[in-house]
Amino acid sequence: MFSSLVVDLAREVGADFIVKGLRAVSDFESELQMAQMNKNISGVDTLFVPSASGNSFLASKLIREVARFGGSVDGMVPDCVSLRLAERYGPR
Repeated sequence: MFSSLVVDLAREVGADFIVKGLRAVSDFESELQMAQMNKNISGVDTLFVPSASGNSFLASKLIREVARFGGSVDGMVPDCVSLRLAERYGPR
């Protein structure tokens, strides 16, 4: 969990760019606004990378919901994430 702005962390580690993934066009509007704010307050640029179409439906909210109701998230998240979700919400 962050307790500061991501641009503060970027400056702390000497990063000039933040890389953000975009799943859908709807993500772009809010991410662009955030990128412009980050640039204005820190000078740190944002690079947008579109997701592969086969992964564009994935969202952490949906993954958590599937896991919470006992569904399998295998193949949608790394094994370590799948295990952590099972610890939190119970076995798959």
